[in-house]
Amino acid sequence: MKPTSISLKKNIIWSFSGNVIYNASQWLIVVLISKFLDVYAVGQYGLALAITSPVVMFTNMQLRTVVATDNNNDYLVSEYLKSRILTSLLAIVLILLITLSLQKSNDLLIVVLLIAIYKFFESISDLIFGFFQKLERMDIISKSLGIKSCLVLLSIGCALYFFNNLLFGLSLTIASLVLVLIFFDLKNFLSFRDEKLSVTYLKSSHLTINKWFIKRFISLIKLALPLGITSVIFSINTYLPRYYLQLYFDESAVGYYTAISYLNLIGIMLITAIGQSALSRLSKLFSSSKDEFIKLLLKMLCISFIIGLFGIFISFVWGSKILTIFYKKEYSIYNFELLILSFAGIFWYMAWSLNFGINAIRRYREQVPIFITVLLTQFIAQYLLTPRLGILGSAIAMTISSFILFIFFILLTIKILKQ
Repeated sequence: MKPTSISLKKNIIWSFSGNVIYNASQWLIVVLISKFLDVYAVGQYGLALAITSPVVMFTNMQLRTVVATDNNNDYLVSEYLKSRILTSLLAIVLILLITLSLQKSNDLLIVVLLIAIYKFFESISDLIFGFFQKLERMDIISKSLGIKSCLVLLSIGCALYFFNNLLFGLSLTIASLVLVLIFFDLKNFLSFRDEKLSVTYLKSSHLTINKWFIKRFISLIKLALPLGITSVIFSINTYLPRYYLQLYFDESAVGYYTAISYLNLIGIMLITAIGQSALSRLSKLFSSSKDEFIKLLLKMLCISFIIGLFGIFISFVWGSKILTIFYKKEYSIYNFELLILSFAGIFWYMAWSLNFGINAIRRYREQVPIFITVLLTQFIAQYLLTPRLGILGSAIAMTISSFILFIFFILLTIKILKQ
């Protein structure tokens, strides 16, 4: 089957729809845990995500972005796949070592292990999505996310409702993800028969580990490593409030922060949908028409600003009611913290829109010092504010770091466009 691209508008609609369903399911998992279990279970889940996400983001090295912008087909499909499998296995080992070093409870260790396994299979799907994204077929990605989200929610929902068991629920989500990977993602992936996604790349001879592959693997790692570094730094920056809240308070504080921070997901879904849909298009436009590249990037930036303003308005007017409806009444006392995080959101949305433009032209290395500076700022802000102000201090520190990230990305974008 020869793949045909669909329009950017349709891609955005499909991407947003898929991301809404997927991210809503991730948020609803937190809602379900908060409803059927206690806040400590929410804290365990949030802490487990905080441990696993930075490691997985580093080992993934945003290969999906590299695939989507690989206009010259520099690497074979099999080389991308083998590289992702190897780095994902390394992620599981690193996650276990980190968790053991924390000397936490066995329950937390098991939760972390289950989430690590889940993310292993999710990483394989993510790489496959990169090939569809390259061909501007976000509809296939969105359908996969939709099916996956429904099965995952059904699995963990039944486990919590009937058994009140988080571990059993997480185990069922892994089984659901494997089913979608095999019967939808790989099935669609193998259905393509053109030069870009040739099934011949998946023959056994292309799946072996040999000297040629090791050489190519090292080359790919050198290209993508800056993205891995920036990913882990960004992830640590995102989850740093949870680390500090766990350090100075307890898992209940982590639980409250995790719950209110998830409400920024709607804006994140919109920005991600637009950015992912436009990534391949931006990459091609920069080579053919820089004016069109700037025009599209400015549209993305304006939309990000509008989304952020809307989030601030909603948090200011209905923040307390939203927290009560989606969680419990005890969460509503953190409505001001929610408002502060909405300010962090507007800066983050605009920064991430610019980041899609920078990644589209593969300017990866220049982002590393920016993310390091932002992380150091976040460390200092959390150290000064969280022990004194608790969850409010964490939210303020997050807003500061998001603003600095936005400023740096503006400066880098201007620098690139002037060259």
